[in-house]
Amino acid sequence: MIVHHMDAYRLGFAEQGEQAVDTFGLADLLEDGGVLLVEWSERIAALLPKDGLRVQFAYGADADTRMITFTATGARAAALLNALR
Repeated sequence: MIVHHMDAYRLGFAEQGEQAVDTFGLADLLEDGGVLLVEWSERIAALLPKDGLRVQFAYGADADTRMITFTATGARAAALLNALR
């Protein structure tokens, strides 16, 4: 399986808008059948598929605790999340 990574913060999508996303081939990455991991996805949320799996990392009450939250939006993502459980 192919895994792609896109950092929407570093690539300046918020400042350049949809044109910047086209420049980096977002459509191609979404259509190749692999997995696309997007940091700062909220900056390009309108351009991402509605069916997706959001993975959020956060610190717990102390510095040694980390929390990971998975949220599925759509049938395909819900099935994937159920398979991961």
